[in-house]
Amino acid sequence: MNRCHVLRYGSAMLYAASLPLTAFQTEMRSSYDGFSDVTASSWHGWQVLMLGWAGILDGTVAWYSNPILLVSLNFRAKQKYSHLLMSCAPLLLASTSIFCREIWNDRDPPEQIVKYGLGFYLWLLSFTVFAWVAWVRRNELLSQRDRVATKTDEQGVEGDGW
Repeated sequence: MNRCHVLRYGSAMLYAASLPLTAFQTEMRSSYDGFSDVTASSWHGWQVLMLGWAGILDGTVAWYSNPILLVSLNFRAKQKYSHLLMSCAPLLLASTSIFCREIWNDRDPPEQIVKYGLGFYLWLLSFTVFAWVAWVRRNELLSQRDRVATKTDEQGVEGDGW
């Protein structure tokens, strides 16, 4: 098993480990009849995975990095740059979650994110590792192509090395 496979499995394990952990903690402040109330709650990774699609109603697109990650798993590394692009797209979308400060709900006011948990950071790290694997694999393929091109040039055979 080469290091790309090990890192890819590591990325999947980080993703799986993020699901039962706390992704973030929220507070919802409300006031009525002169009284104010603060309701705190914790959101686990699996809850965000199940309900995060509704974030599009609030303009949050970070959740959609999850299905794009599944699509990018089907891209083969030999497809030159498309694999690298499809591996970086989920990371870019997931990174937008850092700017999210509130969660959409059907009540007013929305829940404010007050703290990110370990589950959030493991989730984000899994996308980072996945994109890094694509970069490493791309570099391996390019060096392999260069070795083949050098070998064919030495033998006097024309070809593009792919």
